Amino acid sequence: MKNVFQGWLRLICLVAIFQCGPALRVRAADSLVWREDQNQVEADIESWPLSKVLESISAATDWQIYVEPDTAN
Repeated sequence: MKNVFQGWLRLICLVAIFQCGPALRVRAADSLVWREDQNQVEADIESWPLSKVLESISAATDWQIYVEPDTAN
């Protein structure tokens, strides 16, 4: 009888974990990584405004980036 109870308890725990799993995931922060030595850029940007993206590129590359005055974010 004890084994049956433990089996059901395990099943209930697994179901709870799978049901709550998506709610427990933490979203990774946006990032931009410039690998000049490998000639690669890795970017995961969803919520940055254009100004922050361009500032990150400028900081990583030492480029001077110019934008038209009426450019929208």
